[in-house]
Amino acid sequence: MFGAKALSSHFLTDQRAYYSLLAVIPIVPIVAVSSVIKGYFRGKQNMTPIALSQVIEQVVRIGLIFFLVQWLLPYGIEYASAGAVLCGIIGEGFSLLYLFSVFKWSKHKKFKLHHSFIKQISKGKEIFFDLLQTGLPTTGNGLIQSLIGIIQPILITQSLALAGIGTALATKQYGIVMGYAIPLMLLPGFVTNSLSVALVPAISESKENNNHLLIKKRIQQAVNIALIVGVPWTIILYVFAEPLTTLIYKSPEAGTFLKIMGPFFLLHYFRTPFQAVLIGLGKANTVMINNLVASIISLISIAFLASNPELGIYGVALSLNIGLTLGTSLHFFSIKKLIGFYLNLIDTIKVILSGIIMGYGGLITFKYIQNETTNSIVILVISLTISLLSYLLFLLFFKIINFKKLHK
Repeated sequence: MFGAKALSSHFLTDQRAYYSLLAVIPIVPIVAVSSVIKGYFRGKQNMTPIALSQVIEQVVRIGLIFFLVQWLLPYGIEYASAGAVLCGIIGEGFSLLYLFSVFKWSKHKKFKLHHSFIKQISKGKEIFFDLLQTGLPTTGNGLIQSLIGIIQPILITQSLALAGIGTALATKQYGIVMGYAIPLMLLPGFVTNSLSVALVPAISESKENNNHLLIKKRIQQAVNIALIVGVPWTIILYVFAEPLTTLIYKSPEAGTFLKIMGPFFLLHYFRTPFQAVLIGLGKANTVMINNLVASIISLISIAFLASNPELGIYGVALSLNIGLTLGTSLHFFSIKKLIGFYLNLIDTIKVILSGIIMGYGGLITFKYIQNETTNSIVILVISLTISLLSYLLFLLFFKIINFKKLHK
C-alpha cells in the first residue's frame, strides 16, 4: 500500500498502474484463506466445491467487469484498469464466501476455533512435521513464483526502456504478450491442471506400495493426455494465429507472438503433470530447485534479450521460451533419474504426425472457404471443426485412442 507510488512510477515506469496496485491488495488475505479451504477439500478428494467456487468467481468477475469498466472508462484508462482488477478481487471474495459456507455446513466434523492454539499444536506434532516435509518446499516454490511474478514485469519494462521503447508502447506490447497471447496458449491448461491434482495422491500411493510399474504407467498416461490435448491446440494456434487474434482481440500483431511462443508452449502441458509426479514421489524440494533455476535463467535472458533494440518485446517472448523449456526438461530428467522413466517415442510420433496432418488439412480448408465467403467467424469455425475431426480420426487410426482400454 505504502510502496504503490514508488512501484508504479520507478519500477513499472507507468504511474497509471498506481490505482491497480492499490486495488489488488485485498487479494492477499482472500487467497490465503481460500487456499487453505481448497486444500481441505482436495484432501477429502471432494473437488465439487472447488470447481463451483471457480465458476462463481469467474461469473461474478466477468459480470462486474462488463459494467464497472464501462462506467469507469470515461474517467481514464487507469481507473478502468483498477476497476477490472477490483472485479477480480470481488469475484475471489464471493468464491471464498461459498467455500467457507460449504466448509462450515459440511456433514463432516465441524471446524472449531475454541481450542487453544498450543493444545492443537501439541496434539498434532507428528502430522505437523510430516506436512512440513512437503509444505516447506511447496511454500518455497510458491514464494519463488510470487517473487518472479513481481520482478518479471519490472525487469521487462526496464529492459524495454533500455532498448529505447517508450513507456506507452512498452506497456502495450507487454499487454499483448501477457494479456492476449499467453491466455490463449494456457487454454488447455485446465485439463493438465485437473490431471495433476489427481496424479499427486495416485503417485504417492504407488510409491508407498513400491509399485514402480504402476508409477511409470500413470506417468505415461499423463504424458499421453498432455500430448493429445496439447498438440492440436499448439498447431491450431500456429496455423490460425492471426485470424484468431484478429477475431478475438482485434489485434493481428498478437498472432506473431503465438507463432514465436506456441511451439515451445507445448512443453507447458507436460510441466504441470511432471511437477505433480515429483511431489507425489516426495521430491517437492526438487520441484522448487528446478523452478528456481529455470526462473533465474529466464530473468537473465530477459535482461539481455529484451534490452537489445533489435529484439525488444520479441526478446521477452524468446526468454519465456527458454525458461519454459529449461523448467520442463529439468522436471523430466529428475523423474528419469528417480525411477528410470522413458517416453513412448512411437506414440509421441503418432500424435505429432496426426497434429501435422490436421494442421495442413485445416490450412487447405481455410484457404478454400476464404474463396466462398468473407465471414471470418464462419471460415474459422468450419476450418477448426474439420481440423479437429481429422485429428480425432487419425488418433483412432493410429490406435492412440482405444475406447476398450479407457476404463483401465
